[in-house]
Amino acid sequence: MSTVSRTTLHFSCLRAGGLGLACLLVLGERPAGATAVGYTNNAVVTVAPVVDATNFVNNGTFSFFTVTPFETYNTVNFTNRGTLYDPAGFRFSTTPSEGPRRRAGWLDSRGEVDAIGGPGRILIDATNVLLRATNRLDSSGLFEVFGDHLDLSRFTLFMGYSGTAQDTLGYRSDNYWGVGTNQLNPADLESQPAFTPVHTVTNASGDTTAAQLLNASFVNSSQQINDPEASNRVVRVAYLDNFNPDITNRVFFTDTSIVVEWKWEAKDLLSQKVYTNYLYLYDDFGSTTNLGLATNSVGGVVLPPPNYRLVTATQPPAGLPPAAGLKTEPPGVFTGSGVSNEFSAYSVSFQPSVKVPGSLPGQPAITNLPGRALIHAGHNLDLKLARMAGLSYLSLKSTNHFKGALGATIASAYTDLDLGTTNGTLTISELFVPQLPILTGDLRFYSGRWQEIVEGVTNRFHILFVESTLELEVDAVVGNANFRGTNVVLGKQVLNVAGTLSADAQNLWIQTNGAINLREGGLVFALSFPQLNTLTNDGFLSTYNAASFGSSENPYEAMVISGVIAGQGVEAWSSYFQNSGDIYAGQGNLYLNGGDVVLDSGTFSLGDGGGVGEISIQATNLIVINHSLNAPGGLSLNVTNVLDDGGPGSGNQWSAGFPNGVRLLRAPLNGNLLGTTITLELAPYEETPIIWAGTDQGKDPAGYGTNAALQELVLDGGDFSLFKFSGVEPGNALYVETLTLANYATNVAAWLPSIEIAPDFTVYYAQAFANGQDITDSLKAAAQSPELTNRLVWVDYAGAFSSVAIAYSPSETVVMNASLAASTHIDSDADGIVNAADPTPLYTASQVNLKLGLTSTGPRKPQLTWATLPGAQNVVLGKESWSQAGWVTLTNFVSGSNTASWVDQGASNSARLYRVLVNP
Repeated sequence: MSTVSRTTLHFSCLRAGGLGLACLLVLGERPAGATAVGYTNNAVVTVAPVVDATNFVNNGTFSFFTVTPFETYNTVNFTNRGTLYDPAGFRFSTTPSEGPRRRAGWLDSRGEVDAIGGPGRILIDATNVLLRATNRLDSSGLFEVFGDHLDLSRFTLFMGYSGTAQDTLGYRSDNYWGVGTNQLNPADLESQPAFTPVHTVTNASGDTTAAQLLNASFVNSSQQINDPEASNRVVRVAYLDNFNPDITNRVFFTDTSIVVEWKWEAKDLLSQKVYTNYLYLYDDFGSTTNLGLATNSVGGVVLPPPNYRLVTATQPPAGLPPAAGLKTEPPGVFTGSGVSNEFSAYSVSFQPSVKVPGSLPGQPAITNLPGRALIHAGHNLDLKLARMAGLSYLSLKSTNHFKGALGATIASAYTDLDLGTTNGTLTISELFVPQLPILTGDLRFYSGRWQEIVEGVTNRFHILFVESTLELEVDAVVGNANFRGTNVVLGKQVLNVAGTLSADAQNLWIQTNGAINLREGGLVFALSFPQLNTLTNDGFLSTYNAASFGSSENPYEAMVISGVIAGQGVEAWSSYFQNSGDIYAGQGNLYLNGGDVVLDSGTFSLGDGGGVGEISIQATNLIVINHSLNAPGGLSLNVTNVLDDGGPGSGNQWSAGFPNGVRLLRAPLNGNLLGTTITLELAPYEETPIIWAGTDQGKDPAGYGTNAALQELVLDGGDFSLFKFSGVEPGNALYVETLTLANYATNVAAWLPSIEIAPDFTVYYAQAFANGQDITDSLKAAAQSPELTNRLVWVDYAGAFSSVAIAYSPSETVVMNASLAASTHIDSDADGIVNAADPTPLYTASQVNLKLGLTSTGPRKPQLTWATLPGAQNVVLGKESWSQAGWVTLTNFVSGSNTASWVDQGASNSARLYRVLVNP
């Protein structure tokens, strides 16, 4: 607290017939008498009064000018139902006749308080504060509210905000400037794109540096060529580069200047009205003779080169000639090959705050920016439906209980938050707008002029380069944020955190329209939320570096993701993990360690920009349905109990590559991947492992049961690449329904094979394709090479993707392996017709035509007859009743013809049931 002087100076002002302000200097002494109980104003006060009263009530109007914020003495309670206007501002606290100020009792202000027209301040320090009406300050003003109980619902604060198009213009600051002479090659101006010579400039820090407008696409230009006399020729050309399609440009040529126009539309935050804005650059470098750099009278700050003027407007100025069209510069406009060129250069920035915080030595920190508001509550703060606009900086503190900001519209370039709750759930929603509709970005200018006499003709040249990187919106930035509550809910709110983030919370829920963007490398999510137990993310969560959730020592209880998580690496430990959103790990790895893991209709993606990150998932149970895993550096799975994708309709698409390939490190107890495609893509000369812990059940379709069998494996190899198959232990195998080979991977039979299979490992497949063609038959032949014998094995398995249904009759359809049905070498039913040409390639049950009779001679015995195939294995099974468990093999023989017959010599008079199996 400060001690105030006894004497104050006041300027009291009256408007004089619209011609200005008539001001009276008043020397005010603090009263020496007793403090009155109350002071009430119902009139218009134009001379700052000396008020010494316990209670202050204004129902009328205060309108005067003082040097320092107007304040009363010994006032405990303030009530304002009228209007208070003082360009210097107002102070609402208890100011005794002598001694330091102290906190007032309460302030109830439902009337307007204005401190515009000067460096105004509105300073409030009271136990109870209720604000309802509008408070206005200039863009360099200061607004402070300190108290215990702050009710600012439906409160309005405007700082330099006018509700017009001008509110969508950013604040302007200089980046660099320079004038001088350099060498220019006119041919550079006719290149595609054109570019400027290197030129020397001085930046805002006072350092001399080199600049060049080179990388932008200055391929369009506007030109004016005047040749009023045969002896004089004037050429003026403007080159434009504007990357923003929402901003349009025009070029005008006046008698003295090249004029460039920017035009755009922006919506006002509060009124939602759409305004059209204009920005004009006037460059009269071709006519000005003054190349000096001026300085202002304050601190010797250099002003822009005198040939440049930037003017903002809400409509085009009068007197401009018709706009010049944009055109590609034709050859021959310029003469000469190397000229001495006088130049002028300038760069300017537009930013959302009055000053760029901390960009230069001596400039204010964020917390000391002009145009700032500090709202600090000791017990509770209510900001429902509050409106604040034009703030460069906002500090909100309610460490005990923040009641929320439902329906609020708060526009602040930089914000610090320190909020807590007493009811267990802290909700941050609609607190401030995430993007400000303000023009921001950079403009860079280069002007050149020179003169040449060619064949008696004087050529005068004036060129202007304009590079524009302007944006129409800018993110609102959170400097520091601190939250306290068992549950933190981020609703309709985006937090772009550039300072620190800390939260004493056990549960975090980012709702659909919520987002946390940790923009600094020092911000670590795990350190910001050290007590977190559950994370539900339906919105957006990004980190500048790696994102860690939980730890091996303290895993989360649950993570449920339906939104987006993005970082340079993602690690998560959670007893329960569910993802139906998108998780990006950038250049890092994605490591997931969980108990029950459910991945459903989401994505895991790595390698943005060419990284080689790896996805590693360790779980007790892993269910993956319609979920993509993009792991350019490798994919590793370690699942204890269940690994399953829900079957053929899953639609999983997984990809991996060099150097770690694909690794199934444990044979799960149950489940398979018969709805999953894994694609391995290698560059030339790369090699990668495929390590699989499936159990080897031989050449039997049963191997496609609960054995982590895969629907499709795609091997796409570059020249001389190598795919190396092996198991975790001897005797492992991989059962894949479809093996697809692309590019060099099709070279399985070449002198340098692209597939290498360990001697103690087997790859079983039901069909194979290369470049869209079925190569099952040729792959069988290639697999007889010494390197692949008994290691790459075809299985007669008819799965969802490897089967075909063949109609034998209207009542009988046979499902068989599609590659077997398409074979041009195999005759499965031994009828002399290869399968590809046989409409009935399989020998079916209906063709067996089993008949039961009795022998005609000797003791009457049951006699079975049926149709078979030469060389087929015939098995007769029997049992005494339907209730008997299992069938007993009665005979087993190879047929020598197309018919077979067998007599049951062991039959008794009791009933017996028979089955016949014919295996061609």
